[in-house]
Amino acid sequence: MGFLTLGPDANCWEADLMAIIHYSQETYFSDTKPISSAEFIDDLEGPSRVLPQIDKIEIKRCFSPFPKLCRLLVLHELIHNKLYKKHGAAQKDTGEEFQAEVKRLWGSDAYVDLL
Repeated sequence: MGFLTLGPDANCWEADLMAIIHYSQETYFSDTKPISSAEFIDDLEGPSRVLPQIDKIEIKRCFSPFPKLCRLLVLHELIHNKLYKKHGAAQKDTGEEFQAEVKRLWGSDAYVDLL
């Protein structure tokens, strides 16, 4: 799976965020309300974020040419999304439940070919 699409200016390839999200949700997060939109953002403080209230993931535009990195970021944000929807509040990625999700994904081979 290449997860590439032509960028908005049709001059370069970039990660196909919605294809990555759909694949990841169907494969690893089928029990969670799905993310319905995604966008590359120029001015983002961190590398990525999830907005679970509106079912959206944003990723810093500088990562758009790197589909493997985008897949890692999407998995990270989908964990946050799942835990937010379970608890109604953001959870720390150092927390026990977040780390258990990382281990679950590792055991499901979600990170194969990404690291």
